[in-house]
Amino acid sequence: MGHRKSTSVQVGVLLTVLLFCTKLGWTKGTITLNLSSSAESFVLTAASSTNAGNTTITATTNWSLAPPNTLNVYAYFANSTTALTDSAGHNIPSSAFNISDNGGAFRALTNTTPFSGTNAGLQLESIDITPFNKNGTINDVMSFSINLSALTQLPAATYTGTLFVQAQAAGPGGETSVPQAITLTATLGESLSVSLSANSVVFNLNAGNANNAGSSPITATTAWVLKTSRTTVALYAYFTDAGAALSDGAGDNIPSSAFSVSDNGGAFAPLTNTVGFGGANAGIQLANTAITSANENSSRTDAMSFNIDLTSGTLPQLPPATYTGTLRIQAQATP
Repeated sequence: MGHRKSTSVQVGVLLTVLLFCTKLGWTKGTITLNLSSSAESFVLTAASSTNAGNTTITATTNWSLAPPNTLNVYAYFANSTTALTDSAGHNIPSSAFNISDNGGAFRALTNTTPFSGTNAGLQLESIDITPFNKNGTINDVMSFSINLSALTQLPAATYTGTLFVQAQAAGPGGETSVPQAITLTATLGESLSVSLSANSVVFNLNAGNANNAGSSPITATTAWVLKTSRTTVALYAYFTDAGAALSDGAGDNIPSSAFSVSDNGGAFAPLTNTVGFGGANAGIQLANTAITSANENSSRTDAMSFNIDLTSGTLPQLPPATYTGTLRIQAQATP
């Protein structure tokens, strides 16, 4: 019996498994922001809480972002204390600068944003990005105002500054737009005014009497907003003609030398000086205020009392009549 030869065959199968890996990540987004204008101007009124800008400026933000995300739009200054400056040490802070966005309430730039100086910014928009608005556009129509009610010592000058507007994605990618600049120019002009508490005084004259007091005192309030180059503010009282300060219209006159003023309770002084206004020898300087950095924007009051002295010259013989005249009060800043 013969032997059967056994034969085995091994068949191998080479299995190759290909693992395709996809690297997951966020698609790079884009944000652009453009302004309708790059300049805004203001004409300021001292101590006013409402100094509106000359126009409105629209910020248009376009985006293409991967959700979920948040799009923020900011307005800001680089420094909160010197938002606008005259470059001579006088500043308008960001807290005095207000923006109304799309007709909303005015808000001051007092927040800290990702781009601003500390307490120098304002968030205009915060938009949640979803699959439904991953591509979009928004307009922010900005109106501006400057509040000077807390800046009562601000001198007359031209104040300039730069307001920035910028958008940022607060999420994956963290895209930002290029900051857009608005050049701000705010002009506070010089002013000098005198207002009177009343405009008439009556005297009951007694012939030959030295004391003929006016019926009531009058207070002159002098207010000014001046440039830093000014050194003094002077206040004057005067008549146009020294020989006929008051007249009955028939040739009988009371000269300015018989008319006296007491300022703020001081001694009575006759109007016999030649001042910058009025007739020769017909005036008096009531006050002279030195201007410093502490009072370039300020005021003063002068309470004036009046007297007519009828004892000199021919005045004791003054005939009975009604005598009228006009005393003028005027201020001047120098130089």
